[in-house]
Amino acid sequence: EYMGTLHLSMLRFLALAALLLALGLDVQAERATAARAARLERAATLPPSLPSTWNCDQLNASKLAGGLAQWNQLNCTGYGQARGKLGDVYSWHSGPLVVNVVTAILGKGGVSLRAAQASTPDRIAPVPEIAPLVPEGALVGVNGGYFFRLDLEHFIDNVCWTKTRDDALANVSLTNPNLGTGDCAMIVNGETLSSNCDLPGYPRPVLFVLDDESSYIELMTRGQRPAAGILNAIACGPNLVTAGVWDIPEDDTNVNYYEKTTNIAVGLVDQSPFLDGPAGSIFVSFVEVDGHDNCPLGNETCGIASPELAYFMIDVVNATDAYEHDQGGSATLWAADAGVISNPGKGLCNV
Repeated sequence: EYMGTLHLSMLRFLALAALLLALGLDVQAERATAARAARLERAATLPPSLPSTWNCDQLNASKLAGGLAQWNQLNCTGYGQARGKLGDVYSWHSGPLVVNVVTAILGKGGVSLRAAQASTPDRIAPVPEIAPLVPEGALVGVNGGYFFRLDLEHFIDNVCWTKTRDDALANVSLTNPNLGTGDCAMIVNGETLSSNCDLPGYPRPVLFVLDDESSYIELMTRGQRPAAGILNAIACGPNLVTAGVWDIPEDDTNVNYYEKTTNIAVGLVDQSPFLDGPAGSIFVSFVEVDGHDNCPLGNETCGIASPELAYFMIDVVNATDAYEHDQGGSATLWAADAGVISNPGKGLCNV
C-alpha cells in the first residue's frame, strides 16, 4: 500500500501476511466445487482477454524442498492491450523484467498451504522470521496482504481509507471488520486474525481458501466475511484471473492497481508449464516480479502493474485463477533451501 509521505518508499518493507507452502495434512474444503463453479459462471460473463504476448528466457531452473517445488527464474518482456477503468483500451509494454516463479503440487503427496502471522508486538517481521512459525515446516513463502503500519507515527492507510491508528490498535472484532492491524481477512486454524475492512479503497477483496487440492480463490465484496467453517485462508487483491480469463473488476478502486513496482501474484493452475504431476493435479504458483518503488512514469523495466501481471499469469503461468498480494518493498519470495530469492527482497511482513 502507498504510505503517503515521500520517504516511505524506502521503509515500505512490510505486509500483513506471509503465505507459506508447508508440509501438512490434507483438509477437505466443503465449498471448493461451488466456488469454482461460481468463477466459471463469472468468467462466462466477461469479455474475452485482449491480445497479449510474453517472451521469456530462462535464467535459472532449480528444484526446491527435495523436489516438491520448482523454482524458475525468467527474463521476460511483454506487450499487448488492456482495458482501463473507464472502459478504454490501451497498449502496454513491460520489460525486460526478472520474474521468479515457484510452483508446487497441492496435496496428494505434495504440499499444503498455510498462513502465519508475525509474533512481534507491532506484528512486523521479515518472511524468513515468520516461516519458522509454521508448525509443519515452511518450504516456500511470500508476503501477503495490506495492513496499517503501527511503526509509523503518521500513516495514511489508502487501502482502507479513514482507518485510524486507534482502530488498528484495537483487538480484532467479529462484529467490526475495521479493527485490528490487518486490512485483509486472514484465518489460521479456525481463528480470525484479521478481516476485510468495510471502508472505501478496498471494495473487492479476494479470499484464498487454503485447503490442499481443494484450495480455491473467491472474489468478495467490501467488508465481506469468509464463510463459517473455513479453517485457513488469506485475502488480498486485486483479482487478476478468473477461470483463465483476464479479470480485474471495474469496480475495484484499489490504488495499488496502477503502480508499476515489484509485484507478487498467487495462482492456481490445472496444467503447469513448469512442473509435471499426476493426472488431475492442482498446482499453486507464487510469482514475484523484480522492480522498485516510485518507478518513473514510462519506465518499462522498473516493475509491473496489475493489468500486465494478470496477462503474465495467463500467458506464462497458465493460471486458472489468480490474484495479487501487497507489492513494492513488501514483495518477498523466500525458500528454505535458498533464502530470499526476490529482489529487493527486504520485505517485512506481519503474517
